[in-house]
Amino acid sequence: MGTGTGMSNDTLNGGSGNDTIFAGIGNDLIFGGPGNDLIFDGEGDDTVDGGADDDTIWLAPGLTGGSDSVDGGLGIDTVVEDLRGMASRVFSVSVNLATGLRYVVEQPTVGVDTLAGIENYTLLGDISVTMTGSSSANRLLSGDGDDSLSGAAGDDRLEAGTGNDTLNGGSGADTLAGGDGNDLILVDSALDVVEGGAGSDRVLVSSAQGLSISLAAWTGVERVDGGTGDDTINAAGYGIALKMLGQDGNDSLTGGDEEDTLEGGAGDDTLIGGAKRDFLFGNAGADRMEGGQGNDYFYVDDAGDVVIGGADFDRATLVASSLNVDLATWSGVERVDGSAGADRIDASSVTTAIRLQGGDGGDTLIGGSGNDQVFGGAGNDSLSGGGGVDVLVGDAGADTMDGGAGDDVFFVSQDGDVVIGGDGLDRARIEAGIASISLTLTGWSGVERLTLTGGNDTLDGSSLSSGMSINAGAGHDLVTGTGGADLLFGNAGDDTLRGGGGNDNIWGDAGADVFEGGAGDDWFYLADATDRVADGGSGYDRVVIIKAGLTLTVDGTWAGIERIDGAGGSETVDASGQTGSLFLWANGGHDAFTGGMGNDTIFGNDGNDTLSGGPGGDDVLLGGAGADRFVFSDGTGTDRINDFQQGLDVIDLSGVAGLSGIGDLTIATGGSTTIGAGDETIILAGFTGTLDLSDFDFGL
Repeated sequence: MGTGTGMSNDTLNGGSGNDTIFAGIGNDLIFGGPGNDLIFDGEGDDTVDGGADDDTIWLAPGLTGGSDSVDGGLGIDTVVEDLRGMASRVFSVSVNLATGLRYVVEQPTVGVDTLAGIENYTLLGDISVTMTGSSSANRLLSGDGDDSLSGAAGDDRLEAGTGNDTLNGGSGADTLAGGDGNDLILVDSALDVVEGGAGSDRVLVSSAQGLSISLAAWTGVERVDGGTGDDTINAAGYGIALKMLGQDGNDSLTGGDEEDTLEGGAGDDTLIGGAKRDFLFGNAGADRMEGGQGNDYFYVDDAGDVVIGGADFDRATLVASSLNVDLATWSGVERVDGSAGADRIDASSVTTAIRLQGGDGGDTLIGGSGNDQVFGGAGNDSLSGGGGVDVLVGDAGADTMDGGAGDDVFFVSQDGDVVIGGDGLDRARIEAGIASISLTLTGWSGVERLTLTGGNDTLDGSSLSSGMSINAGAGHDLVTGTGGADLLFGNAGDDTLRGGGGNDNIWGDAGADVFEGGAGDDWFYLADATDRVADGGSGYDRVVIIKAGLTLTVDGTWAGIERIDGAGGSETVDASGQTGSLFLWANGGHDAFTGGMGNDTIFGNDGNDTLSGGPGGDDVLLGGAGADRFVFSDGTGTDRINDFQQGLDVIDLSGVAGLSGIGDLTIATGGSTTIGAGDETIILAGFTGTLDLSDFDFGL
């Protein structure tokens, strides 16, 4: 061990062993000699010669450190500078092992040291330092400042401490350790190893020639940027979420085991995701993107991009406006979203289910042979389902939707949407959130079912020739059917339902509904006493009561009906306001049916019925099973009872003026019995028995 004498200019010589030498104050000469020496430089302008072997030289800190000349000599020598606690006095340190200069910017001076034969440099403290290595294999260790470490040539190890540091290994197989902080690390060799440490660390490939890099030995890196060449960056097995950017060149990027973000940059790049959900951006160029496992997201900006989704649910988004994308070379993608422009997305070659989502422009979206979902988005879109059971949603804009083969479902948002059902049983609905709609079906075809909103809707299907099932929903609706055989459902609300041409079935349900049959043999189904058939139209038109016990008045506001059927309960039907001939079928129950002014036929069927031919015409009455009452009044013509059952049925003549008993009747028997009652003639077809007072009711 050697020690300086104090404030004098000393000469200190080590021996041949591993010496420890302490210099004092003064301009000292220090010779370590052979051996692995430990030398502590003192204050003053010292000259240090480490001699042979691996020496460690500690430079004195502070303002009185002087300007020293240090020569490590032979071996691998290390300089250690301890500036801990000096942040208020020392502004920065610059060390260049290649030029042999060390600058310490202090207050109020700048210290300049000369270094030679030094391979390793360590700075302690929170002073920002700039370190540059030499052509040797250097080890540079910085402290807690925001440091810059450059290795130059050689296989270097750069270790930064706390702080936001920049590390550049230079040529050679370097180990770059960022330490704590958000570090920038430059690599230019496939042999470089990076230890990012804590913080968000970024690696930048500085080689313009293109590198092939594996991250298998790397740790603590959150981002890797390629250089200007054709880089291959492989993070397979890497256990930290990573962002990778290829930048220029035709790059190949492979993600790791966490949720990675891969961006190709310029060039025709290959991006391969890893084990979890990844985000892949092709950027410029015709890129190939493979998702691997996980629910991956792909961002496409070139028509030449190819997307291979891999396992799980994968989604692609067009980020360049107005792309024309054919998915013939794609696979494993479950959803494709358009851009803000007018895109064309052709999935006709896709055999599995896929969702196509248009953007803000007028898009053309073509589904495949699977069970697809096609959404137009904003704009006037053209949507095609292709084969399969598809769902097509027009969204905003005047959209044209073609289902193709399969049983498809369409969602319409406005008048101007056109639906072409294609083959299969196709259904159209109004999109959720639309309170009411006015819709004209011009241009529509091949749709078998249409459901409107719960509001007050208006629908005109008169331009169509094929029939359709139309469900008006709740609300007060005005529905005009097609020229074919329609099935119209009014549901709740006061609806006006018009069948149009064809043999239509029209259901009123709750509310005061108005029916118009149009041409054809139409059926009207009534559930409310306020329902009416304003015009049955041409053809043989039939009213069916579907609510048991209903009382229905068929007055002069009705027209064009030929038949009324009961519900099977105890219904009351008064058709005395009708002028045409009616067929009334009471069905089961205890019914009261009254005909009109024409030649009516009335069947009571089961139950104790009350049947009246009405105010005019020559009517035929059949009571059916049960104790029936046949009611007649003045001027009702020549009526016929086809199944009078003596002892059960009663002939009610209380409405015929001037009759007080059976003696006021003229009764003639033969093959049938004819009763004259005032101006009324009643024929009991097939009845040959003897009538008595119990068979009549004179209202007395």
